[in-house]
Amino acid sequence: MRRTWPSSSCAPWPTGAPRRARASTRVACRLTLRGYAESVYRWFGHEPALRFLPWDSWKETIEPELAAATWGPHRPQPQCSIAKARRLVGYQPRYTSLQAVYEALTWLIEHGAVRAPHLR
Repeated sequence: MRRTWPSSSCAPWPTGAPRRARASTRVACRLTLRGYAESVYRWFGHEPALRFLPWDSWKETIEPELAAATWGPHRPQPQCSIAKARRLVGYQPRYTSLQAVYEALTWLIEHGAVRAPHLR
């Protein structure tokens, strides 16, 4: 089912989406991996209880093969910006990062690709 976003909101979200997870499309913000995790926890009705561990400490809590497989996503990554596209051609993304993830998770749940309760 295709979601339609209310046009009157500066951060269009489907009805019932968590207010705390909403991000304005008019304000530039940087979303961290922790921010994604906290938002998803709340979408499923849980309050996150996350704590930070440096990768070297965290890798000691799992099997060496798993640690080796996860190193790629944890090393520093280049960050991209759409500021130039906004400035030069007036680009405005249709969704924020969180909106795209919310819609994708909703679709995956509705189509049985992910077994989970419906999002809030």
